Amino acid sequence: MNSDRTAHTAPPFRYEPPTQPDWAIGRPRLLAALADRFERRLSIVTAGGGFGKSVLLSQAIAENRLDPQGTDVWLRLDTHDGAPDYFLSGLVAALSGFEAGQPAEPSVAAAIDTAWSHTPERISIVLDDIHKLPTDSDTWGVISQLLEQLPTNASLVLSGRTPPPIPIGRYRAAGTVIELTEADLAFTPDEALAVADHTGAPCEARDSLPSWPAMVALTCQAGHQAGFDFLWEEVIAGLAKERREVLATVSRFGAIDDELITAIAPEAGFTTSNLLADLPLVETDDDVVFHLHDLWREALAEVLPIAELRPAIERAAKHLAYRHQHIQATEAFLMIDDHDGVVEVIRELTMQPLGSSLDIGEIAAVLDLLPRHLESGAAGELLRATMLFAHQPNECIPAFERARDAAVAQDDERLEVVAHWRIAQLTPANGLMFDGVPPRLEELAAKGYPIAASACAMLRSNLAAFQGHVDDAIAEIDNFCFDDPGAQRGSVNARLLALGLPERVPVHLDGVIASGAQDPIEAQAVWFRGEIAPEDAWLIARTLPEQYRRRNMKPVQVALTSIVAQVAVAIGELDTAASLVAAARQDAASVLIGDRLFVDAADVMTLAASGDEAGACALIDKMNQEASVSPFPAWPYLSILAVTRGLHAGFDDLDDAQLGPSLTVARDAGAALADIRRRGDSARARQLPWTQLNLLRVHVPPRLLTELAVAAAGIAEARAALDEIPGAAAAIHRLASDRDHALSSQAQSLLPGFPLQPSQPLRATTLGAFTIESAAGVPLVTHLTRGRVRELAARLVHAGSLDRASVAAAMWPDLALSKARTNLNVTLHHLQNDLTVPGEPEYVTADAIS
Repeated sequence: MNSDRTAHTAPPFRYEPPTQPDWAIGRPRLLAALADRFERRLSIVTAGGGFGKSVLLSQAIAENRLDPQGTDVWLRLDTHDGAPDYFLSGLVAALSGFEAGQPAEPSVAAAIDTAWSHTPERISIVLDDIHKLPTDSDTWGVISQLLEQLPTNASLVLSGRTPPPIPIGRYRAAGTVIELTEADLAFTPDEALAVADHTGAPCEARDSLPSWPAMVALTCQAGHQAGFDFLWEEVIAGLAKERREVLATVSRFGAIDDELITAIAPEAGFTTSNLLADLPLVETDDDVVFHLHDLWREALAEVLPIAELRPAIERAAKHLAYRHQHIQATEAFLMIDDHDGVVEVIRELTMQPLGSSLDIGEIAAVLDLLPRHLESGAAGELLRATMLFAHQPNECIPAFERARDAAVAQDDERLEVVAHWRIAQLTPANGLMFDGVPPRLEELAAKGYPIAASACAMLRSNLAAFQGHVDDAIAEIDNFCFDDPGAQRGSVNARLLALGLPERVPVHLDGVIASGAQDPIEAQAVWFRGEIAPEDAWLIARTLPEQYRRRNMKPVQVALTSIVAQVAVAIGELDTAASLVAAARQDAASVLIGDRLFVDAADVMTLAASGDEAGACALIDKMNQEASVSPFPAWPYLSILAVTRGLHAGFDDLDDAQLGPSLTVARDAGAALADIRRRGDSARARQLPWTQLNLLRVHVPPRLLTELAVAAAGIAEARAALDEIPGAAAAIHRLASDRDHALSSQAQSLLPGFPLQPSQPLRATTLGAFTIESAAGVPLVTHLTRGRVRELAARLVHAGSLDRASVAAAMWPDLALSKARTNLNVTLHHLQNDLTVPGEPEYVTADAIS
């Protein structure tokens, strides 16, 4: 499938109550009962089809918006919610505020955490159409668990045709449940007449109106009173044959729009407007997507037998697959027992990029739909293996091997090549060691399967890189040939980045920013190229770990959190970086070796930035045992080339690695650092591209970058860089105090321009009594301090830096300037003494007053 096509993965109507039909009237007696839903743990609305359950709930939600008692969260259930992962994905998305294309984490814990995030606001979680869940579905256990464990600010509203099969006796006994039944929802005579008045029904339709809301609506519209069966026959019989047949087909689908109607009946010229015009019991959310009431589906089911609808349903199924609506496409193919069509949907679904776009809830729902022979065969094995990639990636390679073997046993080469591709894609990440291209994969490629040919190229590219033949590894990328442009683009970009060529990834900074860095590969390419200042990158990157945690895609989550930690290092936020590394390491227990190495790389960068160079080198040694740096560094090493080359004496052969321009700069920066430390040679440091400071900051931790800038300080751009590097002043002072360092004297010459700031800032109170305290709360300047000292301290707090002559004249206006300056020097001395904190540098120096 073409990923550039519009994706319709999670329809918004699932998260929005329906609009009010024309016949809807206010029902104060029922709305009053539902108004207490925020205060009761559980509300249950049970009635047959056509009793207006959804209409009543949408009226209650609209009324609450006028005088909010809390927030309503709506989730319309369908048969796919029988799969707990699908249900939980939808629930978390509803609680979070639905965003198209953003899969949510399918777990009870995520739902509870998201509900907690609304505190102290009360929320009512409305689950509509619960009758679509099979009574033996595991989802009922999840709902029971939510009922027990949701925070006290949350309540559940369950609405459907049948009572929910969950234990509610103790809630009844405690008086914490609201129950509305069919008897409650039936129209009173006055309500039925109100509908007739509201719709302008003819007089003959007003006599003896029924209590069934759907029947009332139909009777009023049809203009006469009749039995239910006869009335349906009258409505349906009055339609043109072609229109009736198209309606019989579309009624089998939950959501109807113009594109689906065209796919079903391409020559008929129908649109939603002319197909559904004047029909009762039709709902819409946005005048684009429509839903026929379930009563229509039941009545139209007998219009045409499924055998006669087969061509139209097959066209609809292919259209839904084209739109990436894999669940709906699977349902459609199963309607006509087209199992080949189902297998093709599964092939396309499991070929989606293994990353942020993979929707585990969708995969679980498709798996739940499969008949037994498909679920237990290669199709089911492939879906389960894909789900394992998200939750337990260290177990997914054996799972894909089982899928491959099952496909061979079934003689299904379509699914076999998908399994081979995944094994080829993941095996290098499981230790970056493999035996070459399997003969069976080459055989499938020779048969003309593009995925098999791409898998062969992927393996040959990895093997060539592992052997140091980078040109050959790059050349193999030309042999990638996926049917799906999205898979083609994602695979090519990932391979280019892994080969140290971020410049060849066709993406621009503006596009990455506009997307909120939603494609991790493209975002990392832009970062490696140094096209964005680290401070600006941090504004985007700092929110990504939490976003990806909610998606519950562990491999992507671990690698991305590790890269974000390195962004934090670049801006000097070392505590934040260490915290991100710790979080990534906690999640890394179940990922493949290649993904776990990203955590080690972030840890190396953080250790080097904090001064633990021995720890950084020891960790590099550990990484090298799992995946050798030579002859070509694996992907995780690309972010620590400067540290690896600069701090570790064992990797001088990195100079021979064939890298793109950006990563060559990173490697050269490390070589320059090694030259300074081993030979006192600053030549390579002076040759670094100091006009590309962002690029250097991306790849070299601030502490080490300061060292390089000091070595090249005779170059104006390098000297200016010291003003931009976080913590440069402290690093310069450390260099200056290390008499054995080759740059000690150069650092000493820079000290006047870089006064050392205290590691623990002071706290000043300027409202009320003026005071200054240390970070530990020790009072330094208080109301007891001599007045001139307090005045000078106050001026410095508000101005930061002052001209010596101006402040002297302002504080002693009646004295000659020479005398005033003398007084200032004495006062400054007293202030310095007052602000002295043991173990800290001076908080105020003579440079503070120029």
